[in-house]
Amino acid sequence: MTHTITTEERESGGSYESVFATVDISSLDNANTEAFDPADELSLRTVEGVAVLGLENPGSYQVAYDSGSATLSVLNTDGTDPTSGTDVGEVVVRVDGNRGP
Repeated sequence: MTHTITTEERESGGSYESVFATVDISSLDNANTEAFDPADELSLRTVEGVAVLGLENPGSYQVAYDSGSATLSVLNTDGTDPTSGTDVGEVVVRVDGNRGP
C-alpha cells in the first residue's frame, strides 16, 4: 500500500456514515491498481458503496473503485495501464457505510 489518507471528513446519520477522504497515491502498487480497503482504513464495520468524486490529474488518469478486489483501478486517459510505481496524485472518494456499535 503506497498511499496515504491526507484528509478525512465524516457526516453521520446515527450508525450510518459517509466519509469523504483524499487518497494520495504516490506510487501505484501494481501496473493499474492500488489496494484500498475502505472498511479497514476508514474504520467502518461495513461498506455500502464507494464513489470516486475527483482526481488531481483528471486529464491523465481515470480511477474507479473495484469492490470485488478492494482496489482503486487506474487507467491512463488513452485506455492503457499506467506502470507500477506511477504517481497518480490525489483521488477524492466518498465511502458510505456502517461504523458499527
